[in-house]
Amino acid sequence: MDKIKAVFWRAEINCQGSGWRKLASGIAVLSAILVPIALTASFHLLDYLGPGLGDDTGYHYLTMVMGDLEAAGHTRTLVVFILALIALLCWRGWFIYLAYADYRKNNALYPNELKQKGEGSCDDDWGFPLNTFFLFVFFNVCMLLGAAALFAVFGLIAKLGGFTFVDGYAFVKNMVATADHLAKTHVPTLVDLPPFLAVICIYAVTGFFHYWLHRLAHQFRLLWLLLHRPHHMPDTLMEPLTTGVVVAFPVGFLVMFPYVFLFGACGKLFSAEPIFFEVLVFNLIVNIANISAHSTSLYHIGFRHKWIGFLGHLFGGAQYHYVHHASHPLYSRQNTNLVNIGAGPFMLWDRVFGTYVEPPLVRPEIGLTGQPTLYKNPVRLLFAGIFQIAYELKENRGWKERVKIVFGPSDYTPPVSKDFALRT
Repeated sequence: MDKIKAVFWRAEINCQGSGWRKLASGIAVLSAILVPIALTASFHLLDYLGPGLGDDTGYHYLTMVMGDLEAAGHTRTLVVFILALIALLCWRGWFIYLAYADYRKNNALYPNELKQKGEGSCDDDWGFPLNTFFLFVFFNVCMLLGAAALFAVFGLIAKLGGFTFVDGYAFVKNMVATADHLAKTHVPTLVDLPPFLAVICIYAVTGFFHYWLHRLAHQFRLLWLLLHRPHHMPDTLMEPLTTGVVVAFPVGFLVMFPYVFLFGACGKLFSAEPIFFEVLVFNLIVNIANISAHSTSLYHIGFRHKWIGFLGHLFGGAQYHYVHHASHPLYSRQNTNLVNIGAGPFMLWDRVFGTYVEPPLVRPEIGLTGQPTLYKNPVRLLFAGIFQIAYELKENRGWKERVKIVFGPSDYTPPVSKDFALRT
């Protein structure tokens, strides 16, 4: 048991040598190719949940839309759509790689931060935080493997209960499909708008709920520790090491049913039938500005190219979202990153509820508030939240404290506590 703990719980990533740098370069190239292609499989979804959370991802809706355009004789529209899709794939792929390849050059704009990052990397002369890079790359791998293992457990339980293994393994996906079906069949359409107008109204209304679901994931400690905190752990961001907004493992699937039903219901209010082509076009535009929303190296691009900054402002991307990851207490409330939560046109709901801030010209440092030192162990970071809750419930005997442990605000600390993610 001690050996297992030493390997999976106490061991920390310590990248050494040029081999790690070459591996990082390979992962960056692979990400530049695969991530845009994978994102395309979710473009028909106005609200993408994330990997392992039951979304009906795939290219069947994309090919269906193309087939409908061809059948309707809209050849010119079809050609423009395909060219725009290819251009976006190349655009996203190029900037995913550029965020990695130009890291040192772009960070030269921030020499103090570069020096700090260099102290924690494997090669100070290179100035790239390899330890952070591989820590969260491995975190994402562990999360996906953990989700797959959890689904396998569901499969075994289903088989023992007289169902098939496949029924259990697809439990989360079926749950999401059921929620979507209930929304489409039981929610009335208040006004059946033209498709593009419907997409705009759906985006504005769902933005309200997205804002509050996201905000609650910051303000309530159970949601923060179990579902969302890992997304804010990295102190450097780029595509391969950006963790899921909602961590699918081990309990993320529990929020999927209400989430999908709520957003499906909002869509049904303004359109009697599903809208695919218009949503695909909408997401093509949204993803233009998403190149720097989770990219330390490309933070400046929205200031240098005003049209990217404008789209980022319009859709809550680019530097406007990056500030949401800022670690300085100036951007923190309840000891969590509670500014520019996003959703709605021009950060509408942040402005309404008082959480909007203008992105500063000087890129803010990011990570958890105050940039505490993390254990460089992906397994430990993945389980830290659930272990902390379990430890606090065990060690604190009073029911008042136990209620606060589960339902209290994110900045509440019980008399006896231990954060398994942070070095103290």
